[in-house]
Amino acid sequence: MNSPIDFNAHRQRLLDEKEEVAQCLLAHRGNFNASIRAEPCDRSDLAQEQSDIRIEDRLAEIEDRHLEAIDEALHRLMSGAYGNCEACHQPIDGARLNAMPDAALCVSCQKERESFGNLRIFTV
Repeated sequence: MNSPIDFNAHRQRLLDEKEEVAQCLLAHRGNFNASIRAEPCDRSDLAQEQSDIRIEDRLAEIEDRHLEAIDEALHRLMSGAYGNCEACHQPIDGARLNAMPDAALCVSCQKERESFGNLRIFTV
């Protein structure tokens, strides 16, 4: 059974999470800049540096997408659409929103999207 949504609590959680993710993003971008060396190095150091840069870049991409999801959830909250699945328009379970306040899809639609994303089309 779906319990009523405490919109103020979810709004605050989203804002807190946004701040936390933004701080992590700044840290990753700082690590990215710090990992670029000015002095010459050997091939092993260069390979490690390139690997570190790719990891920091990937983490920054993930955090950028997370910030976008939080902003979209805040927009849904302000527009009155928060708590409804974007795909089927049914209410999203309160437990799901408590666990993941930026959720845009109900569990059923999320599972469907994930299973669709895992399909591979092979051509001969």
